[in-house]
Parts: sequence; structure tokens; C-alpha cells
Amino acid sequence: MTLDSSEDQVTMKSHTAEFFKSKRDRIVLNVVLAQVPIVGVIGALCGHLVVGLTIAGVAAALCAAGYASARGTRLFRVYAGALLMVDSAALIAASGGQTVMHFHVFIVMTFLLLYFDWLPIVVATVTIVLHHAVGSLLFPQLVFGDMGGLRNTWIMVFIHAVAVVFEAAAAIYVALRVRN
Repeated sequence: MTLDSSEDQVTMKSHTAEFFKSKRDRIVLNVVLAQVPIVGVIGALCGHLVVGLTIAGVAAALCAAGYASARGTRLFRVYAGALLMVDSAALIAASGGQTVMHFHVFIVMTFLLLYFDWLPIVVATVTIVLHHAVGSLLFPQLVFGDMGGLRNTWIMVFIHAVAVVFEAAAAIYVALRVRN
């Protein structure tokens, strides 16, 4: 009976870690890809099919390209964090800015816990806050369409940003605790 050398054990641990990193990346890729038909249905029902599908389709294509070239790396994790929020933007736009669709942000952000890494969560947070700020300026009806003529959408941008920051803080705490 032979014992594995310490070098073999390190190699095996490395391969196991890479396998799980790739598996997590594949889960996130599948979540991004699954958003395309969801956004399509919401867009068809709410009257904003083209804009929603365009955004979701671009996010899916970019995520597939990123997965092909950078899976298993921190770069892909960061990229995926941003693209999950682009999918949230697609769903929000496809719905005509319905407030209830903003819950999607919190749902998909939880997938970033799979990475046990703070950076994708921070990038996702910045991405969706920027979406709300820029979208509120350029396309307010696609971000807060059901607000019924709210004079100052910045109030909603602020409220949503605060909620996302608190979610991100909790997610980062959990991710780092689980990792350690």
C-alpha cells in the first residue's frame, strides 16, 4: 500500500477546487441564460418585449463568451455579478418599470453567495445602482414606470440603492463567514 505524496494531495485539492469553481460558474451562467425566456414572457405580457429581450440577449451572449474564456477565475465572477444585474435591468425594463420586478435584484444577488467572494457582490451593487441612476435620467418609464408620475424619481433611486447596499452588506458578511 502506497501513500499519496503531499504533491499529489495538493494537485488533487487544486483539481477539486477548480471543479467546484467551474461548477459554480456554470450555475450562474445557466441563471443568466434562463433569464432570456423569462424576460421574453414578461416583455410580451407588459408590452416591452423588444427592449427587454435585447438587453437580456446581450447579457446572455456576453456571459457565454465570458464563461468560455474565463470560467473558474475571479474575472468571470466579477463579470457574472455585473451581468446578473444587467438581467435585472432587462426584466425591469421588460415590465415597464414595475416596482415588483425590482425584487429580481435581490433574488439573483443571492446566487453570488456561491462564490464566497465580496468583489462580485460589490460590482453587482454598483452596476444596479448605476442602472437606476442613469435609467432614471434617460428612461424613467422603464425603471419606475408604475410610480404614476412621481415627480422626483431620485427618491426611489435612493430608497432602492439603500436597500441594495444593505442586501450586499449582508451577502458579503455571509460569503466571507462561509469562506472562512
